[in-house]
Amino acid sequence: ETDGLLQQLKETAKRNPSLSNLTSSASERISELQEKIGESEFDRDLLQIEEKIASGSSGDLYRGTYLDVDVAIKFLRTEHVNDNSKVEFLQEIMILRSVNHENVVRFYGACTKQRKYLIVTEYMAGGNLYDFLHKHNNTLELSLILRIAIGISKGMDYLHQNNIIHRDLKSANLLIGDGQVVKIADFGVSRQRSQEGDMTAETGTYRWMAPE
Repeated sequence: ETDGLLQQLKETAKRNPSLSNLTSSASERISELQEKIGESEFDRDLLQIEEKIASGSSGDLYRGTYLDVDVAIKFLRTEHVNDNSKVEFLQEIMILRSVNHENVVRFYGACTKQRKYLIVTEYMAGGNLYDFLHKHNNTLELSLILRIAIGISKGMDYLHQNNIIHRDLKSANLLIGDGQVVKIADFGVSRQRSQEGDMTAETGTYRWMAPE
């Protein structure tokens, strides 16, 4: 039965060359991105992984250390691993490694040569703005509201000047660091204007999407 199913799949692929081309194209894109990321590859043995601090739709975030430095480690969940998810994850790494701004989370490195892909960024002790407001019942003074708003504006302006569209800006993706400095994080659905791929209108988090 397995042989028969395999033969049917092969015949379907022959009748639909776009299917095999899609797989080939994704695999080639993965190899291309991994080669570009090469110098940002981390030695995974030097990473110490500690407690889980957050979970998303396709990945989990852990606190850890790298050479005695506190870091945040984002894993791509194994159940979500396919060629398309790998390309998305590698594209996120490419964007992170290209940015450097006080209001954008700092990228340290990544591991993409093993089964579990991961991204390593700076650890933000204050957590995200959503939890800061809703789980800890914090009330913001006007001066802090203005400081946060200005920080977000500066970070987004920097991204747009570098042709990066975030596409999922919300309080859960804004991290708070020392001195209550706010930083933009989570570039999982971000795109560069020159990058191939459709800008789908439904991308992002529904409740925070622009009405248009």
